[in-house]
Amino acid sequence: MTRVKVVSLAVLVLTLIALGHHQLARISNASLIPAAQAQGTPTPTVTPTPTPTPPPPILGRMTGGGSVFLADGRRVTHGFEIHCGAPPPLPNNLQINWKDPAGNAISFHLENLTLGVCILDPAIKGPKPPVAPFNTFIGAGTGRLNEVAVASISFIFTDQGEPGTSDTVSMIISDAFNNVVLTVPTTALTFGNQQAHNSNP
Repeated sequence: MTRVKVVSLAVLVLTLIALGHHQLARISNASLIPAAQAQGTPTPTVTPTPTPTPPPPILGRMTGGGSVFLADGRRVTHGFEIHCGAPPPLPNNLQINWKDPAGNAISFHLENLTLGVCILDPAIKGPKPPVAPFNTFIGAGTGRLNEVAVASISFIFTDQGEPGTSDTVSMIISDAFNNVVLTVPTTALTFGNQQAHNSNP
């Protein structure tokens, strides 16, 4: 073998050895650096957010009634016994009477209380006496308007303590075609009393 061939072969072998060392170094760096980083930076643990538990609904009933006057002087009377719950337990009775601007008598009779929510509003001083777990009744339902079904009502009654003249009502009554036939803004009773009670035994 000539000297030139020997030298060329030696150069080729040295080049292959150098390339091999270079590839080994790249492989080592690629595998070791992420491992070191993974060891130095732990993976964060996701902590599930706890779902808040809603408070149990307040159970009770409200009774009473009375009169309020609209801005145009018309008198609206009501009487009731209603229960809060989901769904509201029976019995639930509500009768409202008033006159239209022409003087025609109109009545609403509740047949189905679809919503009965009782809350204790801290801005209201009632109910006392007797002691009850709520002072505000938020309700809605369907019934008869002058004996014609199906009318609807939404209302809020409050018990603000005795003698009842601070108790308030607000209500909206609509006919079967969703035409509003009566609107009573939040108004204190002129006559009557609304009383919050514990639920029936």
